Amino acid sequence: MTFFDYKTEPIKPLSEAKAVELGANFLSEIIIFGVGVLTILGETWRSSRSKSNQRHEMEKDILELEEKLMELKSKLALKSGELEMLNHTVTIQSNEILELKQLIENRIK
Repeated sequence: MTFFDYKTEPIKPLSEAKAVELGANFLSEIIIFGVGVLTILGETWRSSRSKSNQRHEMEKDILELEEKLMELKSKLALKSGELEMLNHTVTIQSNEILELKQLIENRIK
């Protein structure tokens, strides 16, 4: 009998002991392969979850920093207004001191 122009040869039947041994080897290799696959899948899932948690924490930190930045900007605007008022007060008082100084100098003469 031929198959694709190749002669087929009859296959010798396996003894029961050899068949059991080959079956046991096959099952053990499937188990080892399965454990390897499950380990890789588990590690990939854990790594993915870890990265997701890190990303979530980073986004949370960014939001907190943005809130603090807005708070600091509003405080800066408030302090800038207070500084302008103080500068204006100092300018007025400096002018008053100069006027008083001139009055005193004029009285002394």
